[in-house]
Amino acid sequence: MFARAVKEDGGGIVHHVVWDDRLSQAARENLAALGVADVVQFHVGEAVLTLQQAADPFDVIFNDIDKRDYPKALDVITTKLRPGGLLLVDNMLWSGRIFERATRALRPAACAS
Repeated sequence: MFARAVKEDGGGIVHHVVWDDRLSQAARENLAALGVADVVQFHVGEAVLTLQQAADPFDVIFNDIDKRDYPKALDVITTKLRPGGLLLVDNMLWSGRIFERATRALRPAACAS
């Protein structure tokens, strides 16, 4: 969806980051079949480190990493997301479990007490 929007808009790059080479290869094949792989830069590695090493700011960041790493990711995201940019977070409310004591790491700092 992101790659199609970027391609139709006429510019930009989508960065696809995944920790497993087989998953990356499957994504390459699927996006190539859809005709949008030319606007995607594929990375195999740890997502937060990959984002940290990126040179340019991002207009949109879609965060879909291990939920325990969300707090660590926010530190990097705040430095890489362009002012006015959009942060999308997968399972942010986690089917309501965000409010349970066991999921404290996912809760915003204002709600953590």
